[in-house]
Amino acid sequence: MRRAITAIDKRHIGCTAGGGIKVGRILILTKEFRGALTKVLHPKAVINTRINGKTVSPDITANTQSFFFVYVMITLISTALFCFAGYDLFSSFSLIGACVNNLGSAFTGTGALLNYGALPVWAKLYLPFLMLAGRLELYTILVLFSKNFWREIV
Repeated sequence: MRRAITAIDKRHIGCTAGGGIKVGRILILTKEFRGALTKVLHPKAVINTRINGKTVSPDITANTQSFFFVYVMITLISTALFCFAGYDLFSSFSLIGACVNNLGSAFTGTGALLNYGALPVWAKLYLPFLMLAGRLELYTILVLFSKNFWREIV
């Protein structure tokens, strides 16, 4: 795993056409997790997250952790919403994962052989919101729904 992550061309770590969690964020989260484990074993140790020999600022690691939290919460809440609507867990999770990450078709009832046409109207209105949130980055969509953003514009 370590070789696979370090073998990635690190100049293009944040470049992708799809949404979801980028490889650079996974790398930062992995290194932060390892640092936290080391800190448990050695409480007085000073541990900096480094990528390519450069220290990653605490602001970037905090933003990455909060992005991951928001990503997981939106995925879990949306999956639960579809489970409560009568879809099984696997179908719900694959449907939400396909939309948030802009991966194309999901598995099971909306997979490659079928389409999203069989979904109820509320789902057809909700899933494009998830697709937009995944494509434009989650924070961009959340900022659009904040009061402070609209106060500054108006």
